[in-house]
Amino acid sequence: MRHQLHLVLIMLAALRFAQSFHPAILPKPISPLSRLLSYSSSSDLSTLSTLSAQILHHDTLYYEESSPTISDFEYDALVAEEREFCLKHPDILRQLEQSSPLKKQVTRFGGRIGPGSTPTATTTLARVSHLSSSPMLSLDNAMTTQHLSDWLSRVRKNLNSTEPLTIVCEPKLDGLSLSLRYAYDQPTNTYNFERAASRGDGSQGDDVTTQASHISSIPRRFTPLPTTTTPPAHIEIRGEVVLPLAAFSAMNAPDSPTPSLNYTNCRNAASGILRRRKSLDSTDADLQSQLHFYAYDVTHPTLFSDSHAALITSLKGAHFSTCEPTSLVTLTDTSLAPVLDYFDRLTSSRALLPFEVDGAVYKLDSAAARLLAGASSRAPRFAIAHKFGTISALTTLTGIETRVGRTGAITPVAILVPVDVGGVTVSRASLHNFVFLKDIFGGTDIASNSQVEVERAGDVIPQVKRKVDPPGDGSLIDLRAPKFCPACGAGTLFEWSEEDSNDDSGQVLRCTNSRLKCRPQMLGALSHAVSRTALDVPGLSEKKLGQLADEKLVERLGDLFELDLARIEALPGWGAKSVENLKAAMESVRTKGVALDRVIYALGVRHVGKHASKLFAAEIGGDVEIWKQAVRAKEVRERFQEVKGVGETMIRSLEQFCEDEEAVADLMRVLEHVQVEEGGGRGVEGGAFEGLSVVFTGALEGMTRDQAQEWALKLGASATPSSLSKKTGLLVVGEGGGGKRKKAEELGVKVMGWAEFEELIKLP
Repeated sequence: MRHQLHLVLIMLAALRFAQSFHPAILPKPISPLSRLLSYSSSSDLSTLSTLSAQILHHDTLYYEESSPTISDFEYDALVAEEREFCLKHPDILRQLEQSSPLKKQVTRFGGRIGPGSTPTATTTLARVSHLSSSPMLSLDNAMTTQHLSDWLSRVRKNLNSTEPLTIVCEPKLDGLSLSLRYAYDQPTNTYNFERAASRGDGSQGDDVTTQASHISSIPRRFTPLPTTTTPPAHIEIRGEVVLPLAAFSAMNAPDSPTPSLNYTNCRNAASGILRRRKSLDSTDADLQSQLHFYAYDVTHPTLFSDSHAALITSLKGAHFSTCEPTSLVTLTDTSLAPVLDYFDRLTSSRALLPFEVDGAVYKLDSAAARLLAGASSRAPRFAIAHKFGTISALTTLTGIETRVGRTGAITPVAILVPVDVGGVTVSRASLHNFVFLKDIFGGTDIASNSQVEVERAGDVIPQVKRKVDPPGDGSLIDLRAPKFCPACGAGTLFEWSEEDSNDDSGQVLRCTNSRLKCRPQMLGALSHAVSRTALDVPGLSEKKLGQLADEKLVERLGDLFELDLARIEALPGWGAKSVENLKAAMESVRTKGVALDRVIYALGVRHVGKHASKLFAAEIGGDVEIWKQAVRAKEVRERFQEVKGVGETMIRSLEQFCEDEEAVADLMRVLEHVQVEEGGGRGVEGGAFEGLSVVFTGALEGMTRDQAQEWALKLGASATPSSLSKKTGLLVVGEGGGGKRKKAEELGVKVMGWAEFEELIKLP
């Protein structure tokens, strides 16, 4: 009874929190797009904070984990909503930027690209810098024709011209952005391949040179075109890495040698394969050899041509692949007819293309015009992406399954007769929740063999849109929410219920059982804990964790540190090499150290994501003993409730975790095995940088920008923003940081060279 009362209190708190976001909680989920269209000006800081945190969460899932949970269309609507909010409420935007450790990168509108400048601490891929003169920007998206018209108007305004504009139209590949650095060799007059990096935050990306070396479509060297200009020492060819549709289909075939990869689409597969961290065995090399690189830009375009269309021709001449079909059109007035015609032709032919595309890209052709158009901190103003809308198809519903997630959420899934939707075969589709399910199907049951319309909004997650008359002719499928968990048999409870009863007025149905007693929750929690954004133990997929659970080898997180490796080696699909790799991964966690925020995130506490985990860890300076004491004594509210960015929902979830004696005992057991890194997050008294706002600029030899900022905080810095101001106390200058040095001198800001900084922190 006490447990149920506690759940009710949490649900009521969640309802109050949700009502601060929306004046009323409606039975049917509101899409980001409909929120945008019905936007109200009665908003506050918590609204923007919640929205921006939501986008940051989806950025992390997309860019770092290659596992998006919403469609591109829904994501773009969220970004558009954030933009409109920030434009209408710049004062609230400033408040959020001032209160967040991410500063301007707290929002996409403020300039964040991907998950932000803070790389995943768990990644074993090194971080490398792109050429400082040419950051690797993202593209703004057009969701409607009006958005395109607005873009064209802005371009003409920036160019201060009504002359005809020449536009290059290209397919927008659905893959992973990649930058290839080439070094010039004067004796041979060739550019030689040196390094490959993902886009990352636009300034730094993951070093994937080893992985990219297996991609045959990346030239190892090429000769620059004759030019009167001295070739620069380094240039970068930018483009997109994709997995061809044929390779993706073969990978997912029943007899595929790599069935455990389980990528849901080509983009996720390309990202996952390119960023696989072993990169040494033959399986990885074979997978990476199936990737294909398409070039679309270069950091020094005038070495090739002043025209983008001619640049593409030159890249072909240098043996780079480029994406087709392209078109060169002229816009003589405000009419968008030529680009819309290209978009229509691309839409109708996309099923014939060898790769996935999710829209078109329109770019100014003239290099001079591009320079005049300029760029924001996040995206160029001379180009825009025109995304495909929702595509759908009709098929037959044969059944409905329920899935239980790691947080206990029970989700209905439609089982369908396989159908092609935009080039992808769909046999299962999301039904979101049981309120949505009853709303679209109307009633408490539906006949199997009923016709339904399935859509892929933004080309990612298939979902059922509606039932199509006439009704089916099969047995009836019960649409009522189950009163008991289909996995463990425990009772279920609706969240955000308007009454204290198990009715259908809520949104999310959850299993009320402990995660240790509900297998899907247990496996989901373990899989989350060992993911690369948490403890980072590669080689333990959910499938393998399930195998260990079947053998009674794993139930709690602490069990992973006391595994019977001899028994595991004898299991099917393992062997000496796999066990050796697992042992090495676990030993790394034990000895090399894990930051406290990652340990907190690994716990999987609801509403406590990566960002919140960093806030908790920073508040106590990364001190694991203080964290243990707060959890044991159930003093998390007293310790953290005043922390900026920490809300009531987070505190209540953390309190609920502290009430779970088994979960707390497991945490303490884990901490006996895990080496938690000291410090982190808060400046220390008496440090060399005590009270100073420290800014870094230029290439920082031997470490990433974020590692340098962490050192500054350990030395007592009060903040490490990315931009200079009158409040800046110190500028640390690496190679190529002359621009900010000059500004610092004008502002009277003290400047420190990189060598002096290295000496100060006594790097080995």
